[in-house]
Amino acid sequence: MSITGIIMAAVIVGGTGLFIGIFLGLADKKLTVKVDEKEEAILHYIFERGSISTGKAAEVCGYKSRTSARKVIDEMAEKGYIVKTGKGASVRYSICGEKVVKK
Repeated sequence: MSITGIIMAAVIVGGTGLFIGIFLGLADKKLTVKVDEKEEAILHYIFERGSISTGKAAEVCGYKSRTSARKVIDEMAEKGYIVKTGKGASVRYSICGEKVVKK
């Protein structure tokens, strides 16, 4: 039996941040996870443009090097929020999941 996860994200007005809700279709359960401001900036960029590079992630997070941004990106990928595609200089990160809805 497989469980299909749908990641739903909503930008909440008033500075409360970005929340990721994972809906498990078979279990009808909802999990909400609060992300930090760096993850929020990366997710917002991906929602607006479809994907992000490590260099652009460093820029939107305010880092001077890509190494710090890569740490955040790696953590997000480990948590299942984003997925890596491509190799070398063409690596991009996009939302992991079948369907993303932005409110």
